[in-house]
Amino acid sequence: MSTDLIKIVKKLSDLKRYHNSSDMHAAVEILVDIFGGAEDIYSDNFDTTWSIPKCYKVHYARLLRNGKVIADYEVNPLCLWSYSTSYHGTLTLSALSKHILTDPNRPNARIFHFRNQYRRENNIWGFSIPFNEFSTFRENDIFNIEIKTSFSSHPMKQYFLGDIKKKNVILVAHLDHPNQVNDGLSSCIINNHVTKKLNGRLKTINLISLNSIEIIGTVLFLQKYKLDHTNTLGAICTNGLMSNYEIKFQYSSKNGNCELDQLLVLYQKIYYESVSDKISNFREGWGNDEIAFEVPGVEIPCISMFRFIENEYHSDLDNLGTIEKKNSIKSCELLSDLIEAIDSDRAIEANFDHLLCLSSPEINLYFEPSEVSGIDSKYNSLSGELFSNLSRQEMIYIENNKTLLHGFMNQFMPFMYNAKKLTIIELSLKCSLPPKFVFNYLSRLEKLGFISLNTI
Repeated sequence: MSTDLIKIVKKLSDLKRYHNSSDMHAAVEILVDIFGGAEDIYSDNFDTTWSIPKCYKVHYARLLRNGKVIADYEVNPLCLWSYSTSYHGTLTLSALSKHILTDPNRPNARIFHFRNQYRRENNIWGFSIPFNEFSTFRENDIFNIEIKTSFSSHPMKQYFLGDIKKKNVILVAHLDHPNQVNDGLSSCIINNHVTKKLNGRLKTINLISLNSIEIIGTVLFLQKYKLDHTNTLGAICTNGLMSNYEIKFQYSSKNGNCELDQLLVLYQKIYYESVSDKISNFREGWGNDEIAFEVPGVEIPCISMFRFIENEYHSDLDNLGTIEKKNSIKSCELLSDLIEAIDSDRAIEANFDHLLCLSSPEINLYFEPSEVSGIDSKYNSLSGELFSNLSRQEMIYIENNKTLLHGFMNQFMPFMYNAKKLTIIELSLKCSLPPKFVFNYLSRLEKLGFISLNTI
């Protein structure tokens, strides 16, 4: 699976995916061909304060030092600032320096200059030069600049997979950032894969994958399809999911005080054994499109999962060498588990009036404690229908925390009494167990007529 996804990333990685460009349009067409889904086309602003970016084309761009080409767009597109204007001229180092981007902390990298894409009314030209090379420039050097670019009116395109319905959950990652791999692109591919895999299996929610033009595209997407808290349960913003860095999490703007945040805590525990690593508060992690969801009039909680590419961020170091197959697989599994957990939610209604004998042969839902009367006890088998659809990692977590099963069994009936309108996710969070297991457990009681599980 991950090998196929990496091949898709490779196919798209060298495209010059500016906010609006022929290569971005080509990327969208490739995604439609691979995953299905739709081109999402914008030619107006839907009464927002954002504007559709012009379609950008680079005809050529070169920087010469004493007659020798030292930066060529055809060799490395990141040498030219995105949405750079045209310029032809000869400058000294002091004049040129105002148009050079470099990073002494990453001395061999060309840094991605993105600001023109958001400040198009004040576009400026410029080059990104590795610091080690820039440090050799001298004041008596002669620099020739040859840049020809053009801007045209053309609809902006992005990509989404899934249907616009009710009870939506949106996976969002940005498709732009030319010639970069793990800042946006790899997560788009994972989001699309998970969406295509799950949409035929989900029972209560509708999953959408949006490969956006960062922030601008998400704002317009939400406006165009009239998506807000009344029809969308939540969103998950992802980034860097194929990279060789550890995964990090970020809360919604509720900062831990909504169910989606709490599910994030639970699945951090399931996948990483503890919650010792602090989950970032909203916009304190790797900020991206989550900001477009958490505003008045939209009010959709948006959590984030990311593997921040510390050294490679916004540079030509963010290439195919930053991909790690093992992390790609784990990211897919984690994202799938989280979506299926949301889908398993139901309202629990009691149809019994006494303490159920869970050990009776008819019910057979009793879990032994770790010891009885000071004697070690054998736990129930972790097989059968209660565990049939749990992921590998969820099963490892339960195997390592079997005492949670006995605690859950003792507590779920009192929880139902006290909560009055208890849901599966609420119960699973209280007992620190995967919602899919809780759903399976209670489904057996529903079949026997003791409870009802109602779609929320």
